[in-house]
Amino acid sequence: MSKALKVVIADDHPIIRDGFHMILATEDDMEVVGVAKDGSEAVSLVVEHKPDVVLLDLHMPGKTGMEALKEIKHTYPFTKILIISSFIDDDTVIECLSNGASGILLKDWPTEKIITSMKDSVKNQLVIPESYTNKLIGVWKKDKQVATNIAKDRLTAVEQMNLPLNRREKEIFLKVMEGKKTMILQVNYSFPLEL
Repeated sequence: MSKALKVVIADDHPIIRDGFHMILATEDDMEVVGVAKDGSEAVSLVVEHKPDVVLLDLHMPGKTGMEALKEIKHTYPFTKILIISSFIDDDTVIECLSNGASGILLKDWPTEKIITSMKDSVKNQLVIPESYTNKLIGVWKKDKQVATNIAKDRLTAVEQMNLPLNRREKEIFLKVMEGKKTMILQVNYSFPLEL
């Protein structure tokens, strides 16, 4: 059996926290290492346990989920953070992804889909509800900075896998993640000139 994924759950509603905890406790390849009721507790649990995945609600008292997201990604960039929400508007989705979230999970999704999404995030896949996909593509085409921020987060994930990418390969990777389909490659030739 492979190593169990360490998970932290952060939500201010006890029923949601307990529900996720009970569901994940039945998974052989997952271990809930901490449960938080606000953003401050979530950050503390990440520092203490260094989990693979954090399920993070945005709307919590005290330190919000968004503040916790930014703090965790700044200190632990390889931790996968999945935002869990009943509803999330387009601007908030963009803000979450731009700040390093690995995806958005909706609380009304079937259990199996949530579990699969958590495992996919650890494989460096971006998890987004289908209803947001076309909107996000439109935003990324208009706002290159958003696309660049999200691409940089994906590049960090690729670097974690210790793939030997040189500077140019990283540059190309970022451009592809930004949606570029065509690039001009500059090639410099050096040869002796005979007169």
